[in-house]
Amino acid sequence: MTSNGLAAAVERLRRAIAGADFRDPQARHDVESLIGEIERGAAGGQGPNHELRDRLAQAIRRFEVEHPVVTGCLGQIAAALAAMGI
Repeated sequence: MTSNGLAAAVERLRRAIAGADFRDPQARHDVESLIGEIERGAAGGQGPNHELRDRLAQAIRRFEVEHPVVTGCLGQIAAALAAMGI
């Protein structure tokens, strides 16, 4: 997946969280913060970022039951970053 694919996946995630009913406002904030970190990591063209991958994995586990659409978007982003070497 290219950076365009990543941008599309991030946009899908933004739409998913906009439509999601987060019971915990901090959860929404955490996903939005993760989006910023993803965009900074991709823009920097840096090599593998283990912390970012770990945060993505944690977010996937955290939301997989309550927010499956958000989880799917996060999985797409993780795959896109892996394909880009991040």
